[in-house]
Amino acid sequence: MNQGTNRFFIESVELLKMIENHDDLTILDCRFNLQERNEGRELFEESHIPNAQYVDLEKDLSGEVQLHGGRHPLPSIGFLEKMFQEKGVSLETPVVIYDQGKAPVAARLFWILRFLGHSQVFVLQGGYNSWQHSNYPTEKGPAKKAQGNFTARINKEMLALFTDVKEMIETKKGNLIDSREYQRYLGNEEPIDKKAGRIPTALHYFWGDVFEGNRYKTKEQLMQHFQSLSPDEPITVYCGSGVTAAPNVLALLSLGFKHVKLYIGSFSDWISYDDSPVELGE
Repeated sequence: MNQGTNRFFIESVELLKMIENHDDLTILDCRFNLQERNEGRELFEESHIPNAQYVDLEKDLSGEVQLHGGRHPLPSIGFLEKMFQEKGVSLETPVVIYDQGKAPVAARLFWILRFLGHSQVFVLQGGYNSWQHSNYPTEKGPAKKAQGNFTARINKEMLALFTDVKEMIETKKGNLIDSREYQRYLGNEEPIDKKAGRIPTALHYFWGDVFEGNRYKTKEQLMQHFQSLSPDEPITVYCGSGVTAAPNVLALLSLGFKHVKLYIGSFSDWISYDDSPVELGE
């Protein structure tokens, strides 16, 4: 598999060859439904890519909700290290991640592993839907026991916190991207959080627009989509809770954008501070 600098995606046929060749790799299934929280694990046990481990968005990739930090806060580094070790992850071994296809969880898992210093992380183009559509082999039942030796090597340049976003607004350096639906960006509706609106100065790039069907768009399409942004300027991406922002982060990194951060707490963290301003309307 070509592991070039901006190579973050893998096709189903490539993954099949790696499995058939018994290549050393870890496969992580992170299918998840925010409305039906047990659905992802149930789908995994019904059918999954051979040798895959299941990773749960809320149990494995999110910490305990507190006053600040948002609705899907980042777990402790120690928790993540132990969890990834139990999924068979090692720094020297490639990791292939998949979710349903047009979904944000694989990108969130991708971001977490890259933030923790893993350099060989790939997202399956088209997700599990693509694998099934190709009639490639599957397994059923719970994941097999695994053990890796993963240890974190934190890349702080990928993470934005509340103070970073506040400073970004005050200094007017870089671009802030809101990944939520347009009506939430405008503040016309807010189905989840206690306050409507957006973080001041934010531009709107809906997370679903980086997909075509179940696949991430081509490099040319993504370059056109993000044409008003400079690859050399700092970019911080947010959504409601640090999940649906992740596909925008992955898409930008795949284009070679150099300074892309995920505001992990996102809008739900921003409004947890009572004096945080919001903007409404166009």
